[in-house]
Amino acid sequence: MSQRFHFILFQRRGGQAVAEPQGAQLYLPPGKAHRMRRREALLIVLHQQGNAPLPEAEQQRLLDALAKRYFQSPGSAVAIMRELALALNTYFLQRNRKLAARGQQSVAWLTLAAWRQDNVYLTAAGPMSIRLLGRRPQRLDAAEAARRGLGLEQAPRLHVANARLQPGDALLVAPALPPAWDEAFLRVDPAQGLNPLLERMRRYQGEQAFAVLVQPEPGKPGLRRTVLLPGEGKEAPEPAAPQPTPQAPTASAPPKRTSAARQPPRPEPRPAAASRPQPAQRPRPSPTEQPQPKQPAPPRDDTPRRPGALRRGLAALQEKVRAAGAALWQAGETLGRRLGKIIGGSLSLSVGEAFALPRSFLAVTAIAVPLVVVTVAMVVFIHRGRLKQYQAYMARAQAQASEALAIQEPVTRHNALAEALTTLQTAEAYQQTDESRALYRKLQAALDDLDGVQRLTFRLAAEPLPAGAHITRLLLRGPVLYALDEHNNKVYRLQVEGQAYRVDQAFQCDSHTVSALALARVGALQDIALVPLSTAGPGVVGLDTRQHLIFCWDNGDASALPLPSITPQAWEQPMAIDYSNGQVFVLDPPAKVIETLTYDPEKAEFTSQARNFFRNGAPPTIDTAVDFVVLRSGLYLLSKEGQITRCLNRQKTVPCETMTYDDHRAGRSPGPVIADTRFSQIFLQPPPDPSLYLLDQAHNAVYRFSLQLAFVAQYRSQTPLPGVISAIAVNPDLRLLFIAVGNRIYQAPLE
Repeated sequence: MSQRFHFILFQRRGGQAVAEPQGAQLYLPPGKAHRMRRREALLIVLHQQGNAPLPEAEQQRLLDALAKRYFQSPGSAVAIMRELALALNTYFLQRNRKLAARGQQSVAWLTLAAWRQDNVYLTAAGPMSIRLLGRRPQRLDAAEAARRGLGLEQAPRLHVANARLQPGDALLVAPALPPAWDEAFLRVDPAQGLNPLLERMRRYQGEQAFAVLVQPEPGKPGLRRTVLLPGEGKEAPEPAAPQPTPQAPTASAPPKRTSAARQPPRPEPRPAAASRPQPAQRPRPSPTEQPQPKQPAPPRDDTPRRPGALRRGLAALQEKVRAAGAALWQAGETLGRRLGKIIGGSLSLSVGEAFALPRSFLAVTAIAVPLVVVTVAMVVFIHRGRLKQYQAYMARAQAQASEALAIQEPVTRHNALAEALTTLQTAEAYQQTDESRALYRKLQAALDDLDGVQRLTFRLAAEPLPAGAHITRLLLRGPVLYALDEHNNKVYRLQVEGQAYRVDQAFQCDSHTVSALALARVGALQDIALVPLSTAGPGVVGLDTRQHLIFCWDNGDASALPLPSITPQAWEQPMAIDYSNGQVFVLDPPAKVIETLTYDPEKAEFTSQARNFFRNGAPPTIDTAVDFVVLRSGLYLLSKEGQITRCLNRQKTVPCETMTYDDHRAGRSPGPVIADTRFSQIFLQPPPDPSLYLLDQAHNAVYRFSLQLAFVAQYRSQTPLPGVISAIAVNPDLRLLFIAVGNRIYQAPLE
């Protein structure tokens, strides 16, 4: 689907609005972009700290050079952005070494974002604030280890993230968000779009602020640029075609300004006499008059040509084609006569007898033979060119691999191995050989050893679900597997039949069916949890967007109950549930509560009032909570930042603590987060071998920890998966790990 982009800039400096903010640019692919980059867009945001920042013109040349290199490079977007960030780090590092004698320094905070269809991929260094605004706001900031910026060390830590976009989503990038820009300030209502947020930004009167907003929009590829000023937004001229990567300006050329108020109007250049007929009433110049100096060529106009110019262009093109056809026809006749003479002389026959072929055939032969020769030559040329590119990158990757494997310091070794692997992937974009595959496995094994990765062989565990299904939760109860399809608002029940799971067609648990059975208007399903046996058998409980609890039993029964009211505040946005010991736990981050509801499955009713689990106040991480699990009399809360908060239910209080990951891997250290991860889901494996499994969507990995958050293992697929993992579950008895990718469910044995 074609996309155009709305690029919005906002800057306040000393309390004054800046008409032309610098340091951020959105690039569309140029005409000569690599085929892998032709449907992408690249955002570069460069913020400098220190007493020796780059001049604006030099900074713009640097951004243009990065964009040009990006659009000319093959391979994955993340790998190229990482290569650009490392190159920029080398540039600032060398510059800072030269400036050190004068006591000067410049540190770069960088954010690179690439859009491809419905996904955005990010690479960042420095404490940049990155938010995805829209239906499901996400925080995509860099982890603590990647917050130092570029230009300080040889091997900087980079933060990588990606997100799937919903219609109307916008990406916000800022070096530092003003304190007033809280969650309420940045909230975007999909029904109203960005206009309310832009109006709030225009009214902001703080001293210092800088922010960039990018919103993809359906439509013809293009770019709409807006600078937010007090009152109304100022839009740059809208290009008529995809924006090419701008060339770096020369040192003497000042940066181009779009403000028309500072530039006098230019006279329109006079068109050449041959291009447009002169009016009849215009007097001709006398022979004594001096010729006028040649006017510069008029600027290129993207407006549609007039019909007259179009006809003249077509006529010229037809004449050229006619002349080329005549030349080829004459060449065919000449070739036919010469071949006739040769054949007639050798067989003592007349030319007409020996070469009685139609003249049209001779002309076609004259055309086809050169085309075949040229095609063969081009194939050979391209093959040799790709081979040379492969050999050059392969030799470079081999040299980098040898150096990396000789390094002992873990962090430097890890970065060097990753750089060698990126170079190797570039080589394999041209050609893949047994030699390159062997080197890939060697580098991957060395990186896996440092990261504690165990490679698993996944296979399809169930028949593919309907096209378009998107599984966001997996639950296991013995041989039965439940899967929540967020896209179709449906829960599937799958049973083991032979070697695979099959969908139970008799189990109907979707919004329409439950609405009909329960005589209630049920909304979209958000989460599900297992409920124990009852007179109706086993089943699941779900939470919808209309604040209902939905019960679906295996025998086909279904019911829906509205969430009971809570005090002293009301429900705002319940988003996740869990079930334990006869109680349903409901998480509502905006309301800062986890409410417990006692449910009687026999009577199908709540037996007591809702009670806030946090009797002495919720922990700070509940504002950004994305998932939670309940264990005995406590629970574990997962935040967007990847922090785990454990809360234990005592007799009178519920103490909560932010836990520390005990990461004993080489080059790692304990901390409240794990660098370069994006945990989005938590799964609890109950005793006798209790463990916490966390889904890392940044690397399509599953981490396993003890209940004290001691690192146990990291699981990744042996072969590339067809998409991003969206749900996980573990069968502790059979030691099987289940994952969902789109509408497919896979399983792999845990070693």
